[in-house]
Amino acid sequence: MQWVPFLLYVFVNSFTPGPNNIMSLAYASKFGYKKTLMFILGVMTGTAIRAGGQSFMKPRITVITLGVDDLERSLGFYRDGLGLPTEGIVGQEFERGAVAFFELQAALKLAIWNRKDLAHDAQLPLTASSPTACSIGHNVDTREEVDQVMEQAKNAGATITVPPHDTFWGGYAGYFQDPDGHLWEVVWNPQWVLQE
Repeated sequence: MQWVPFLLYVFVNSFTPGPNNIMSLAYASKFGYKKTLMFILGVMTGTAIRAGGQSFMKPRITVITLGVDDLERSLGFYRDGLGLPTEGIVGQEFERGAVAFFELQAALKLAIWNRKDLAHDAQLPLTASSPTACSIGHNVDTREEVDQVMEQAKNAGATITVPPHDTFWGGYAGYFQDPDGHLWEVVWNPQWVLQE
């Protein structure tokens, strides 16, 4: 019997969840102490962070930023077409800083920022966008409100990709794309009670 892997297993087993115990024992018995050490240290580190109550990521979103090709056009769409409140474009005094923020609800803002500037800030190459990379859901209180918001978006210049319809799960929804192709779903879910 190899005592070092066994003792490490006992040590890790004393304070970690079950699957980690099984994996550490399997690694130790199959690969030996040296090859298993990094795995065990990772388990110990992760467990210590979780046990210490240090949750760095809080379950909240404060800003959703959309990369756009024409900031003025997008400002007009969201402000004038959809009626979202904004102070307009700010940060123009900074290179790559021009951005517009829209108040959505308490502690949540929508931002539009030039795609090239967003790519530069994130240190990522500018690539073609995909409208199906994500969608933004706008839940409303009634079926009729879905129709109203979809009509408002269409009149503002949105492309309706799916007209309002009854969904398979008992709701009512439709999809539109903003001028940059970002996908929005307007949806009424009878199971959700919205809080303003």
